[in-house]
Amino acid sequence: MVTFGLVSSIAAVACMGLLELPEALLSTRRRKSAAALVVQFFWRLGMLCSPWICIHKLDGVGNRVLEVQDETRPTIVLVNHTSFLDTLIAVTLLPYGTVHRARTYLASYLLKIPLLSSMIRAIGHYPVHFKRSEDGDFSVDKERMREVTRDVQKHLDMNGVLIFFPEGQINDNPDRLLDFRFGGMQTILDADARVVQLVTYGCHQCWPRRMQVGGYPCSVAYGLEEVAPTGARALIKRLRADSKDPGLSDAAILASYARGMMQAQYDRLGEKLREQNL
Repeated sequence: MVTFGLVSSIAAVACMGLLELPEALLSTRRRKSAAALVVQFFWRLGMLCSPWICIHKLDGVGNRVLEVQDETRPTIVLVNHTSFLDTLIAVTLLPYGTVHRARTYLASYLLKIPLLSSMIRAIGHYPVHFKRSEDGDFSVDKERMREVTRDVQKHLDMNGVLIFFPEGQINDNPDRLLDFRFGGMQTILDADARVVQLVTYGCHQCWPRRMQVGGYPCSVAYGLEEVAPTGARALIKRLRADSKDPGLSDAAILASYARGMMQAQYDRLGEKLREQNL
Protein backbone atom coordinates (compact mmCIF):
# COMPACT_ATOMS: atom_id res chain seq x y z
CA MET A 1 0.00 0.00 0.00
CA VAL A 2 2.83 2.40 -0.86
CA THR A 3 0.43 4.35 -3.09
CA PHE A 4 -2.05 4.83 -0.27
CA GLY A 5 0.78 5.72 2.09
CA LEU A 6 1.80 8.58 -0.18
CA VAL A 7 -1.68 9.98 -0.81
CA SER A 8 -2.60 9.58 2.86
CA SER A 9 0.50 11.52 3.87
CA ILE A 10 -0.54 14.41 1.64
CA ALA A 11 -4.09 14.25 3.04
CA ALA A 12 -2.73 14.22 6.60
CA VAL A 13 -0.61 17.31 5.98
CA ALA A 14 -3.66 19.10 4.58
CA CYS A 15 -5.63 18.06 7.67
CA MET A 16 -2.87 19.41 9.92
CA GLY A 17 -3.25 22.74 8.16
CA LEU A 18 -7.01 22.69 8.71
CA LEU A 19 -6.50 21.97 12.42
CA GLU A 20 -4.31 25.06 12.74
CA LEU A 21 -6.88 27.45 11.26
CA PRO A 22 -8.56 29.66 13.88
CA GLU A 23 -12.26 29.20 14.61
CA ALA A 24 -12.98 32.71 13.37
CA LEU A 25 -11.67 31.78 9.93
CA LEU A 26 -13.12 28.27 9.67
CA SER A 27 -15.68 26.90 12.11
CA THR A 28 -15.16 23.47 13.65
CA ARG A 29 -18.11 22.08 11.74
CA ARG A 30 -16.83 23.33 8.39
CA ARG A 31 -13.31 22.14 9.20
CA LYS A 32 -14.58 18.61 9.85
CA SER A 33 -16.51 18.63 6.58
CA ALA A 34 -13.52 19.95 4.62
CA ALA A 35 -11.17 17.37 6.15
CA ALA A 36 -13.54 14.51 5.25
CA LEU A 37 -13.67 15.70 1.64
CA VAL A 38 -9.88 16.09 1.48
CA VAL A 39 -9.31 12.54 2.74
CA GLN A 40 -11.87 11.10 0.35
CA PHE A 41 -10.30 12.94 -2.62
CA PHE A 42 -6.84 11.55 -1.92
CA TRP A 43 -8.07 8.05 -1.12
CA ARG A 44 -10.02 7.99 -4.38
CA LEU A 45 -6.84 9.11 -6.12
CA GLY A 46 -4.97 6.27 -4.43
CA MET A 47 -7.55 3.78 -5.65
CA LEU A 48 -7.27 5.09 -9.21
CA CYS A 49 -3.49 4.71 -9.00
CA SER A 50 -3.83 1.06 -7.89
CA PRO A 51 -5.23 -0.70 -10.99
CA TRP A 52 -4.20 -4.10 -9.61
CA ILE A 53 -7.02 -3.75 -7.07
CA CYS A 54 -10.24 -4.26 -9.04
CA ILE A 55 -13.51 -3.35 -7.34
CA HIS A 56 -16.79 -4.62 -8.79
CA LYS A 57 -20.34 -3.88 -7.74
CA LEU A 58 -22.05 -7.25 -8.13
CA ASP A 59 -25.15 -7.16 -5.95
CA GLY A 60 -27.87 -4.98 -4.48
CA VAL A 61 -29.07 -1.48 -5.24
CA GLY A 62 -27.18 1.43 -6.78
CA ASN A 63 -24.58 3.57 -5.02
CA ARG A 64 -27.06 6.42 -4.71
CA VAL A 65 -28.58 4.58 -1.75
CA LEU A 66 -25.63 5.99 0.22
CA GLU A 67 -26.86 9.53 -0.35
CA VAL A 68 -28.72 11.24 2.48
CA GLN A 69 -32.27 10.80 1.24
CA ASP A 70 -34.21 11.62 4.41
CA GLU A 71 -33.40 14.93 6.07
CA THR A 72 -35.58 14.07 9.07
CA ARG A 73 -33.47 11.22 10.41
CA PRO A 74 -29.79 10.17 10.52
CA THR A 75 -28.32 7.52 8.24
CA ILE A 76 -26.22 4.64 9.55
CA VAL A 77 -24.10 2.49 7.23
CA LEU A 78 -23.14 -1.00 8.47
CA VAL A 79 -19.99 -2.55 6.95
CA ASN A 80 -18.52 -6.03 7.43
CA HIS A 81 -14.93 -5.97 8.63
CA THR A 82 -12.24 -8.27 7.20
CA SER A 83 -9.41 -5.83 6.47
CA PHE A 84 -8.37 -2.19 6.74
CA LEU A 85 -9.26 -2.01 3.04
CA ASP A 86 -12.93 -2.07 4.10
CA THR A 87 -12.47 1.44 5.47
CA LEU A 88 -10.83 2.72 2.29
CA ILE A 89 -13.60 1.30 0.11
CA ALA A 90 -16.39 2.66 2.31
CA VAL A 91 -14.92 6.17 2.21
CA THR A 92 -14.28 6.16 -1.55
CA LEU A 93 -17.80 4.92 -2.35
CA LEU A 94 -19.64 7.62 -0.41
CA PRO A 95 -21.09 10.39 -2.60
CA TYR A 96 -19.46 13.82 -2.18
CA GLY A 97 -22.72 15.16 -0.84
CA THR A 98 -22.68 12.58 1.97
CA VAL A 99 -19.05 12.14 2.98
CA HIS A 100 -18.79 15.57 4.59
CA ARG A 101 -21.53 14.48 7.03
CA ALA A 102 -20.04 11.05 7.72
CA ARG A 103 -18.21 10.00 10.88
CA THR A 104 -17.21 6.63 12.29
CA TYR A 105 -16.14 4.81 15.44
CA LEU A 106 -12.52 3.67 15.65
CA ALA A 107 -10.19 2.16 18.23
CA SER A 108 -8.52 4.89 20.29
CA TYR A 109 -5.02 3.45 19.72
CA LEU A 110 -5.21 4.79 16.15
CA LEU A 111 -4.86 8.28 17.61
CA LYS A 112 -1.26 7.37 18.45
CA ILE A 113 -0.32 6.72 14.82
CA PRO A 114 1.40 9.71 13.16
CA LEU A 115 -0.40 11.25 10.16
CA LEU A 116 -3.43 8.99 10.56
CA SER A 117 -4.19 10.67 13.88
CA SER A 118 -4.22 14.08 12.16
CA MET A 119 -6.89 12.92 9.73
CA ILE A 120 -8.95 11.40 12.54
CA ARG A 121 -8.82 14.53 14.70
CA ALA A 122 -9.52 16.90 11.81
CA ILE A 123 -12.60 14.96 10.68
CA GLY A 124 -13.83 14.40 14.22
CA HIS A 125 -14.23 10.62 14.28
CA TYR A 126 -15.24 8.94 17.53
CA PRO A 127 -12.59 6.98 19.47
CA VAL A 128 -13.64 3.84 21.34
CA HIS A 129 -11.58 3.51 24.52
CA PHE A 130 -11.22 -0.23 25.09
CA LYS A 131 -9.79 -1.40 28.41
CA ARG A 132 -7.75 -4.10 26.70
CA SER A 133 -6.56 -4.88 23.17
CA GLU A 134 -7.34 -8.63 23.14
CA ASP A 135 -9.64 -9.90 20.39
CA GLY A 136 -13.17 -10.47 21.62
CA ASP A 137 -12.76 -8.26 24.69
CA PHE A 138 -15.11 -5.33 24.11
CA SER A 139 -15.03 -3.90 27.63
CA VAL A 140 -14.61 -0.13 27.47
CA ASP A 141 -13.59 2.66 29.79
CA LYS A 142 -17.08 3.87 30.68
CA GLU A 143 -15.90 7.18 32.09
CA ARG A 144 -14.02 8.15 28.93
CA MET A 145 -16.82 6.88 26.70
CA ARG A 146 -19.47 9.17 28.23
CA GLU A 147 -18.19 12.20 26.34
CA VAL A 148 -17.82 10.19 23.13
CA THR A 149 -21.41 8.98 23.46
CA ARG A 150 -22.62 12.56 23.90
CA ASP A 151 -20.72 13.63 20.76
CA VAL A 152 -22.22 10.76 18.76
CA GLN A 153 -25.69 11.68 19.98
CA LYS A 154 -25.21 15.31 18.90
CA HIS A 155 -24.08 14.13 15.46
CA LEU A 156 -27.12 11.88 15.07
CA ASP A 157 -29.46 14.58 16.38
CA MET A 158 -28.22 16.73 13.47
CA ASN A 159 -29.19 13.89 11.08
CA GLY A 160 -25.57 13.08 10.32
CA VAL A 161 -24.17 9.88 8.77
CA LEU A 162 -22.51 7.28 11.01
CA ILE A 163 -20.51 4.40 9.51
CA PHE A 164 -19.42 1.52 11.69
CA PHE A 165 -18.50 -2.16 11.78
CA PRO A 166 -21.17 -3.97 13.83
CA GLU A 167 -18.88 -6.98 14.41
CA GLY A 168 -16.69 -4.74 16.54
CA GLN A 169 -13.36 -6.05 15.22
CA ILE A 170 -11.65 -7.39 12.10
CA ASN A 171 -12.93 -10.91 11.48
CA ASP A 172 -10.35 -13.70 11.27
CA ASN A 173 -12.91 -15.88 9.47
CA PRO A 174 -14.35 -13.56 6.79
CA ASP A 175 -16.79 -16.17 5.42
CA ARG A 176 -18.82 -16.14 8.64
CA LEU A 177 -19.78 -12.79 10.11
CA LEU A 178 -19.30 -12.40 13.86
CA ASP A 179 -22.28 -11.69 16.08
CA PHE A 180 -23.20 -8.02 16.01
CA ARG A 181 -22.66 -5.92 19.11
CA PHE A 182 -25.91 -4.95 20.82
CA GLY A 183 -24.56 -1.53 21.80
CA GLY A 184 -24.33 -0.45 18.18
CA MET A 185 -27.82 -1.75 17.50
CA GLN A 186 -29.18 0.23 20.46
CA THR A 187 -27.58 3.39 19.07
CA ILE A 188 -29.45 2.78 15.80
CA LEU A 189 -32.74 2.26 17.63
CA ASP A 190 -32.35 5.28 19.90
CA ALA A 191 -31.79 7.47 16.83
CA ASP A 192 -34.50 5.72 14.79
CA ALA A 193 -31.96 5.85 11.98
CA ARG A 194 -32.28 4.87 8.37
CA VAL A 195 -29.95 1.88 7.91
CA VAL A 196 -27.93 0.86 4.83
CA GLN A 197 -25.55 -2.10 4.57
CA LEU A 198 -22.32 -2.11 2.58
CA VAL A 199 -20.91 -5.62 2.21
CA THR A 200 -17.51 -6.38 0.68
CA TYR A 201 -15.99 -9.69 -0.41
CA GLY A 202 -12.26 -10.25 -0.93
CA CYS A 203 -10.70 -7.34 0.97
CA HIS A 204 -8.73 -9.72 3.21
CA GLN A 205 -6.96 -11.14 0.15
CA CYS A 206 -5.66 -7.69 -0.75
CA TRP A 207 -4.75 -6.61 2.77
CA PRO A 208 -4.58 -9.56 5.23
CA ARG A 209 -5.49 -8.75 8.79
CA ARG A 210 -2.14 -9.55 10.38
CA MET A 211 -0.11 -7.50 7.89
CA GLN A 212 0.89 -3.91 8.64
CA VAL A 213 0.92 -3.10 4.92
CA GLY A 214 -1.15 -4.77 2.22
CA GLY A 215 -1.89 -4.18 -1.44
CA TYR A 216 -1.79 -7.59 -3.15
CA PRO A 217 -3.50 -7.84 -6.56
CA CYS A 218 -7.10 -8.90 -6.06
CA SER A 219 -10.71 -8.55 -7.12
CA VAL A 220 -13.09 -7.17 -4.53
CA ALA A 221 -16.86 -7.38 -4.89
CA TYR A 222 -19.33 -5.24 -3.02
CA GLY A 223 -23.07 -4.81 -2.69
CA LEU A 224 -25.48 -2.37 -1.08
CA GLU A 225 -28.92 -2.85 0.45
CA GLU A 226 -31.31 -0.79 2.53
CA VAL A 227 -31.94 -2.52 5.84
CA ALA A 228 -34.36 0.01 7.35
CA PRO A 229 -35.30 2.62 4.73
CA THR A 230 -37.97 4.26 6.91
CA GLY A 231 -36.20 3.99 10.24
CA ALA A 232 -35.14 1.24 12.62
CA ARG A 233 -38.21 1.43 14.84
CA ALA A 234 -40.58 0.71 11.98
CA LEU A 235 -38.43 -2.29 11.06
CA ILE A 236 -38.44 -3.58 14.64
CA LYS A 237 -42.21 -3.24 14.83
CA ARG A 238 -42.52 -5.51 11.79
CA LEU A 239 -39.87 -7.97 12.98
CA ARG A 240 -41.34 -8.23 16.47
CA ALA A 241 -44.74 -9.06 15.00
CA ASP A 242 -43.11 -12.02 13.21
CA SER A 243 -40.80 -13.02 16.10
CA LYS A 244 -41.26 -16.38 17.78
CA ASP A 245 -39.36 -15.24 20.88
CA PRO A 246 -41.13 -12.24 22.47
CA GLY A 247 -38.50 -12.14 25.22
CA LEU A 248 -35.76 -10.88 22.91
CA SER A 249 -34.75 -7.24 23.22
CA ASP A 250 -35.16 -4.91 20.25
CA ALA A 251 -31.37 -4.67 19.97
CA ALA A 252 -31.06 -8.48 19.82
CA ILE A 253 -33.74 -8.71 17.13
CA LEU A 254 -32.10 -6.00 15.03
CA ALA A 255 -28.64 -7.56 15.46
CA SER A 256 -29.85 -10.96 14.29
CA TYR A 257 -31.78 -9.55 11.33
CA ALA A 258 -29.00 -7.24 10.13
CA ARG A 259 -26.36 -9.95 10.48
CA GLY A 260 -28.54 -12.36 8.48
CA MET A 261 -29.01 -9.83 5.68
CA MET A 262 -25.30 -9.05 5.50
CA GLN A 263 -24.28 -12.71 5.60
CA ALA A 264 -26.68 -13.53 2.77
CA GLN A 265 -25.29 -10.71 0.64
CA TYR A 266 -21.70 -11.73 1.43
CA ASP A 267 -22.47 -15.28 0.22
CA ARG A 268 -24.08 -13.97 -2.98
CA LEU A 269 -21.08 -11.77 -3.71
CA GLY A 270 -18.71 -14.71 -3.39
CA GLU A 271 -20.83 -16.82 -5.73
CA LYS A 272 -21.04 -14.05 -8.36
CA LEU A 273 -17.34 -13.33 -8.16
CA ARG A 274 -16.55 -16.99 -8.80
CA GLU A 275 -19.16 -17.32 -11.56
CA GLN A 276 -17.80 -14.33 -13.45
CA ASN A 277 -14.21 -15.44 -12.86
CA LEU A 278 -13.15 -11.90 -11.97
